[in-house]
Amino acid sequence: MKQIKDLFVNIGVSCVLLFAAVTCFGQGTIEPSYEVSVQLVMGSNATGNDALPTSLGGISQQLKRNFAYKNYRLGTTILSRMSNHSDFEYKSYANLTGSENDSRMRNFLEMSIRGLKKGETDPAGFNIQSMRLGARVPVVMGTNKDPDGKDVPVVNYENIGLTINRVAIPTNNPTIIGTLDMPTTNEMIFVVMTVRAAAQ
Repeated sequence: MKQIKDLFVNIGVSCVLLFAAVTCFGQGTIEPSYEVSVQLVMGSNATGNDALPTSLGGISQQLKRNFAYKNYRLGTTILSRMSNHSDFEYKSYANLTGSENDSRMRNFLEMSIRGLKKGETDPAGFNIQSMRLGARVPVVMGTNKDPDGKDVPVVNYENIGLTINRVAIPTNNPTIIGTLDMPTTNEMIFVVMTVRAAAQ
């Protein structure tokens, strides 16, 4: 009888400990998250007055001071939510030219961010172990005729990209981290990264 009583006592104690552990785990501190955006700003001498978003006002002034392009516009924005020591992978397409092209003229993008880490010596910033951005850019090599006699572009894709190892980014401050020349056009891609605390 005593053994049965001890068994029930042990089961009761185990249940209490298990409930306490689950409760403590559920009330644990949520790790902070950060919003990371990579924006591709296109610089060209095209006519028009394409304004950049107000959030890139400082970038616009910096570009106009240091580069001779007449026009700057936002090509695309890649947005991710990351935590400390996390990685991010991205594969998609974009219309960097800003015109209504058919699907054969799309740009294909790949991006990876490795080892996002809150700054230790500078708590107001972030360190990134590595960042790579690659693009497959369509280049028209010539034209062919379709069955209706219309000109159809013959498209070849060229690979462009940049790789950065160990870069520091200040908090909530858009930062130019690299540039890429567009093949066959007088355009340049300015890669702008922003890291800020994400809304919980």
